[in-house]
Amino acid sequence: GGIADSVAKWVFKQDLSPPFLRLGWKKEESEEGPPETGGIIVAEVEEDQTELETILELLHLAYQQFPCSLELGILHAHCCWEYVVQWNKYPEEAHFLTRSIDHLRCIDNAHVQHGIALMMWNTFIVKRLSAATYLMDKVNIRISHLFLSGGERTEALHF
Repeated sequence: GGIADSVAKWVFKQDLSPPFLRLGWKKEESEEGPPETGGIIVAEVEEDQTELETILELLHLAYQQFPCSLELGILHAHCCWEYVVQWNKYPEEAHFLTRSIDHLRCIDNAHVQHGIALMMWNTFIVKRLSAATYLMDKVNIRISHLFLSGGERTEALHF
């Protein structure tokens, strides 16, 4: 858990996409040349080709040193959790939640995927939705209070 957690924090700081993690893993299978990173990944990371290759090499070395700790499903699970924790700290950064869900989709084991989704829901998302619902209800009551007259006004305030 500790290795995958540390790598997930690094992945978050580098803002690497889920397909990029798979490239580092697949590099082991194709050693004949530099891997194709694709325009989408290059645009997301916004680094030149040599820096991308360095990151891929670091990922590949980490995968070689810790093959069990850094299986793709485990790494995606830790990355998913890291991104949702960061979204909880900075809710205005919606792309953190989006990236967390992207990593969640990459987990092959459906039971693990479901378990992490439930933990995300119960730990972070329900809290935000409850707060938003509360504010919407509060605003709705105030609007009703302004537009209703006399006896109707008190009924609207005491649902």
